[in-house]
Amino acid sequence: MKQVMYTLTCADEAEARNISRMLLDAKCAACVKRLNVSSSYWWHDAIENADEVLLLIESTDEAYNSIVRILDEHHSYDEYVLNQVAVSKSNQGVFEWVTKYSHGNR
Repeated sequence: MKQVMYTLTCADEAEARNISRMLLDAKCAACVKRLNVSSSYWWHDAIENADEVLLLIESTDEAYNSIVRILDEHHSYDEYVLNQVAVSKSNQGVFEWVTKYSHGNR
């Protein structure tokens, strides 16, 4: 399995907690960290500003499709941003932990 990190912004803490729990319950993530962030971005030809919650999702590449299915059904944004970042190195214990809980079987 290929260990990765996903980043995802959510509208608020309630949505972030809900999505975090669904990802964990579905074995799509070994850990989900939530961080409050202030974002500035282009949307509909204008610059927007928003307070959001950033999720850092410790997972695997194999869980991607299961993660997308959950987000398509439960994320509030018209166009959510899910980015995958490869983990080039991790200690063996962390690799085993992440792969044990992040296979994406729902």
